[in-house]
Amino acid sequence: MTERESREIREYSPLLIPGLFQTERYARASFRTGRPDDTEAEIEGRVRARMERQEILEGERPPTIRAVVEESVLKRPTGGREVMVEQLERLLLLSRRPRVRVLVIPMAAESNPGQDGGFLLFTVPEKGVVAFVETKVSGMPSDSPDVVDIYAHVFTDLCSVALPPGASRELIRDNLNMMQNEWKKSSYSEGGATNCVECRTDSDLALVRDTRHREAGHLAFPLAEWQAFLRAAHAL
Repeated sequence: MTERESREIREYSPLLIPGLFQTERYARASFRTGRPDDTEAEIEGRVRARMERQEILEGERPPTIRAVVEESVLKRPTGGREVMVEQLERLLLLSRRPRVRVLVIPMAAESNPGQDGGFLLFTVPEKGVVAFVETKVSGMPSDSPDVVDIYAHVFTDLCSVALPPGASRELIRDNLNMMQNEWKKSSYSEGGATNCVECRTDSDLALVRDTRHREAGHLAFPLAEWQAFLRAAHAL
């Protein structure tokens, strides 16, 4: 299998968390949504196969993985809030591994070079680079230099509009905190007492309060505006 032979995997995933990073419950929920005619046995077989794929992450010399995802993927509660919290926690943990890089394209990005859909690029020793595009019914690999070159250029362009690794992790963490729907200390609060704020979501609102004066109440902002503010702050 090309994936197991690869020393580097590049993936653009615009609709779902990349398969190599999915939790079992997230994978099950995505299969149930995407393949509604499958039986429970068929779905469970697909989930097992996906979990087995992830064994390459735990090998002695795992491949280098660079994944670009859309911010909307982080916001969509696939399988429900509890499943998504677990999934974002795993994504955040994996993003800290030395051979894993997760980049997020913010919703505020003015352009998106990946509008034609997701794809993978496998770099395989002695075989070169293979492009892989998966559809609902099949996967289409290609080692044609012209095809590989097109997808390699698109991936480079995607990386250029995505947030860098550190800012991407912050955005994942912010979406995790929002998904948990609990009061969470802002990641900007750790540097000093002047920025001690906590945040949580309530329906389509972002609630913000002073950590030192919780009894004084909170401010409410439209969720979209608050997330736009966070993205602007990450870009500073």
